[in-house]
Amino acid sequence: MASLMIGTSERCGITVFLACICVLVTSMCIISCKREERPPALSAAKWGVARNPERVKRGIHELPLDWVVEKDDGLPLWMPPPGKRSGARYMAKSMIFEGNDFIGENDDYTNGDIYKVVRDPDNPNPEAAFVALRVTYYYDREKLGKDPWEFEYNPPGSIFSEKISREEGNRYLRLWKLPELPAVPVGPAMAP
Repeated sequence: MASLMIGTSERCGITVFLACICVLVTSMCIISCKREERPPALSAAKWGVARNPERVKRGIHELPLDWVVEKDDGLPLWMPPPGKRSGARYMAKSMIFEGNDFIGENDDYTNGDIYKVVRDPDNPNPEAAFVALRVTYYYDREKLGKDPWEFEYNPPGSIFSEKISREEGNRYLRLWKLPELPAVPVGPAMAP
C-alpha cells in the first residue's frame, strides 16, 4: 500500500493557498453584505414629518400628518389615506437619492383627470395616467448656490412631461384650487 507523502514546503504552499481562499471568500461576503445593506437615510421616519421644519424654511409643502407610507422601489413614498385619493389633490411626496446621498424631494399634484396612454409600443395596452404637476427641490443644487426648484407638467394625453416655470406651476395649482408654493428667495445654502 502506497502512502501519500507531502513535504513541509508542499504543506506550507497548501496552507497559504487555503488561507488566501478564506480571505477572498470572507472579503466577498463582506462586500456582498455592504451592497445589500439598506442605507439608514431611507428611513421613512427620518424623512417624513420630522423634516417639515426644513421644508417650511425652504417653501416646500409640508408632509401632511395623516399621510401613509407606501413603497416605491424600496424608497419611502407618502400618499394621502385611501379615502382622499380622488379629485384635484396633493398626490404624493418622495425622496431622491443618488446612491446613499439624499439630494432632493418630489411633490406630485394632480387635477384628478385620468387618461389612457400607450407607453410601450411593444405593449399596446393603454395605461392610466394623471394630468400632473411635479415640483422637485434639489438640496444639492441649493448647496451650490443654484436654483433648487424644478417644475414639470404632464399634460393630458402625453407620456412626456415638460419643464415649466414656477409661475406656471403655481398657475396650475391655483386652477386646481390647491395651495400655491410661497415665494422664497434662493439664499445661502442651508444644511439639509
